[in-house]
Amino acid sequence: MSKGKRPKRPISKKTTVLLKELQRRRGVRDLAKRVLIVCEDNKSAPNYFEALKRHFNLSAASIQVAGSDGYSQPLQVVERAIQLKARAAEADSGTEPFGSVWCVIDGDYGHKINNARAKAKAYGIDLAISTMCFEYWILLHFEESDTSTTHCDGLVRTLKNKYLSEYEKGKCSY
Repeated sequence: MSKGKRPKRPISKKTTVLLKELQRRRGVRDLAKRVLIVCEDNKSAPNYFEALKRHFNLSAASIQVAGSDGYSQPLQVVERAIQLKARAAEADSGTEPFGSVWCVIDGDYGHKINNARAKAKAYGIDLAISTMCFEYWILLHFEESDTSTTHCDGLVRTLKNKYLSEYEKGKCSY
């Protein structure tokens, strides 16, 4: 032993406890509930939801928006949602499963919606049905409306004339 140096003493229990309290703690935070939104089209509705994500600064990891890839019948949209939900739940997917899955479909399909509704319910998928078309949903941002229409063209004209002069079907900008 060199001159003038004392031998090290073991650390006391009190000091050990204090050191543990001062150590950085590794935080564990809950992951945001993941949401999947499958839309019957590949334009208007997906663009709308993507714009909402940007506007509210929502994480792309927590909200995924998917188009129908050309399969626009209500039952096909639900089947696409089932497929994407199952893929995310697979062990090798590299993602967390979806906590909530929604299908956004137009309400102009009549009885075809009943089949989609039954299958969606069986797989724990929710439906958001815009009657008559997606533009009705956009119109509700500006006014209350319970006016029925048989054609989406009238709603597009109303949006353009009253609220969004630059609106084009399929190019929704929130």
